[in-house]
Amino acid sequence: MNIKAENNVTQADINALIKCSGSKTRTILIVLSVTFVIFLIFCMIVGSTGRNFSYCIAGLLWCGLVYSYMFLINPRLVYRSFCRRYGKEAIVKYSFRKDKMSVKVENSGGTLDRSKQIEDMFRVYETDEHYFLYIKRNESYILRKSGFTEGTPKELSEELLKKMGNKYIRKVKSDA
Repeated sequence: MNIKAENNVTQADINALIKCSGSKTRTILIVLSVTFVIFLIFCMIVGSTGRNFSYCIAGLLWCGLVYSYMFLINPRLVYRSFCRRYGKEAIVKYSFRKDKMSVKVENSGGTLDRSKQIEDMFRVYETDEHYFLYIKRNESYILRKSGFTEGTPKELSEELLKKMGNKYIRKVKSDA
C-alpha cells in the first residue's frame, strides 16, 4: 500500500469533525432538553412553579449553553488555534505505507511531523467527504477524500478496515 494525500484545513472541515465526533453528545443534549421541557409542562399543568420549575428552566439553559459552546463556539476556537499554530494556508500531507501513517505540516507558522503505526491509532471515522484520524482520544487529523494524490479513498478504507478492525467506523451515507 502506498497512498498519499494532502489538503489544507478549513472551518468547514473542523465543523464536520465536531459534528461527527459529537453526535452522541448532541443526542444526549437533545434528550435532556426534551426531558426538561416535559417536566416544565408537567409543572405548569400541576401548578407547581416553585423549585422544580426553576430546576427545569436552569436545566434548559444549561443544555442550551453546552450545545452552543460545543457546536458553535468550540469549532471556531479550534480553527483559530490551528491557524495560529500553522497558518491558514498550511498544507497537511498524509502518507500511508505498509503499517504506518505519517502526517507532515510545514509552514511559516510552525511544523509538525508525526508517524504512527496504523494498529496503534485510537480510532478512525470515515464520512462521505472525510477521514478523521484519531491518533489519541483528543488528537485527530482531518483528511479530505478529495485530496488524494496517490491511491484512492477506497484503497485506504480497505486497508484501514483490515488493520484497525472495530476501531474503524464508517458513517458513510452513500457508497461512492
